[in-house]
Amino acid sequence: MNKKRQNESPEEKVAILKRRMVKTVPISDLSDELGLHPAVFSRWQTQFFKNGARAFTGSQDARSAMDGFHRIGGLRSGMRRKPFTRGI
Repeated sequence: MNKKRQNESPEEKVAILKRRMVKTVPISDLSDELGLHPAVFSRWQTQFFKNGARAFTGSQDARSAMDGFHRIGGLRSGMRRKPFTRGI
């Protein structure tokens, strides 16, 4: 069975990392929920910290990214979680 590759936007990646690092959601829970391999989170976290200084430059790009981050966070918090059902 082939899976279609997901391409999360940078804003979605930050929102997912926030859930992992700030809200301390276990990687296993995020992996199951989002269908991502646990190694993906380590790669995203490395990229996030490598490029994190851009958030403090005061540039328009940084402000736009933070606006998107807050927008995604608001959308995700308003989403209802689908109950798990086991296929028979």
